[in-house]
Amino acid sequence: MRPLKLSMCAFGPYVGEVSIDFAAELTSGIFLIYGATGAGKTTILDAICFALYGEGSGLDRKAKMFRAVAAKDTTDTWAEFTFALGERVYRVRRSPEYTRPSKRGNGEQVTKKAAAALYRVDGDEEKQLAARPLETTEKIENFLGFRCEEFRQVVMLPQGEFKKLLMADSKSRREIMNVLFRTEFYRSLTMRLKEYAKELAAENARLEERCNILLRQTETADANALAALVEEKKAQLKIQAENAKNLEKLHRDAQDNLLKGRQIGDLFRELNAAKKLVEDDEKKSADVKKYRELLTAADKAARFFDRENTIDALKRELTEQQLALRELNRATAQIAEKFAAAQKKNNDEQKKLPLQKEKEARLQDLLRYQKNAAALNDARENLKAAERVYKESLSQQEKLETKFQSQIS
Repeated sequence: MRPLKLSMCAFGPYVGEVSIDFAAELTSGIFLIYGATGAGKTTILDAICFALYGEGSGLDRKAKMFRAVAAKDTTDTWAEFTFALGERVYRVRRSPEYTRPSKRGNGEQVTKKAAAALYRVDGDEEKQLAARPLETTEKIENFLGFRCEEFRQVVMLPQGEFKKLLMADSKSRREIMNVLFRTEFYRSLTMRLKEYAKELAAENARLEERCNILLRQTETADANALAALVEEKKAQLKIQAENAKNLEKLHRDAQDNLLKGRQIGDLFRELNAAKKLVEDDEKKSADVKKYRELLTAADKAARFFDRENTIDALKRELTEQQLALRELNRATAQIAEKFAAAQKKNNDEQKKLPLQKEKEARLQDLLRYQKNAAALNDARENLKAAERVYKESLSQQEKLETKFQSQIS
């Protein structure tokens, strides 16, 4: 961190606003703050530490003590510090909590709350990074890498504190050096290596115990004897594995031979069954011949019976046709009568109604009667043809029955 500028107002012995430009003095690389006792040298360090952390540079100076006693009631107390970290520039401004008379002049006391803000300065522009005291302190700790007490011990040693550092015990100095030189990583690495060494020692002890158990179980003297025994067992296992492989091959061959034997046995059983069937067929050949002759005769008789059934069906159909023919004859006679009556009525109507339209209607009726008469004549011819077929079927049936009777006898 490089200090650039410090400004303060109503702070410590400084009643008004005071600014210190460190940038101009840092060109030589080093500068000295000097003056008589009580001149305000420690106040400068207090202002820097207060602006950063909200506390003084010494443990005996509290933030509420920084209000200048002689400051006017209308003047606020604050400290502003501008510093650089690498290439970045930051400005922090902080006010302590204090009590002052009211600006109204009514004699009342007003408590001014603590305030703080942190900005990043980029030329003429600023970006606010924090707006509350606690938030500002956390940002400063992250940027600088020190808490307030570490900052006072490592970076800032006000009057009387240097002796305290020299007289500190080894533990306190070690903690200070750890923070100053960032040795926390190496301390953590050392602790981790120690833990890893303990784990390796425990693992080694467990392996040794396991080795001793194996030596007792195998009744061997040491690790070399155990290794020789292991090699011997490996050789025996290898021989046993070869024997097992040979036995497995013999077992597969035996299973294949057994399967082939079962297949041959099945073929022999099928051959014997076929021979028995042939012998039974030879014994039954005479009966089969007789049965075949009877079957042929029965087949012929079945065909005659089928024809007889056909003839019966034709008879029934002929009877139905004859009945239909008689019905058609009666219908024809009725139609003829109706036709005659219609013709007579038509003649009468023609005489009475000479209109051409009614004549045409009557003529259509006559045409329909003529078509019906023609259809009746066709039906009559069909019935006659069916009767002829029926008579021929009866004749054939009689011939077949005569022939069948002669064959049976």
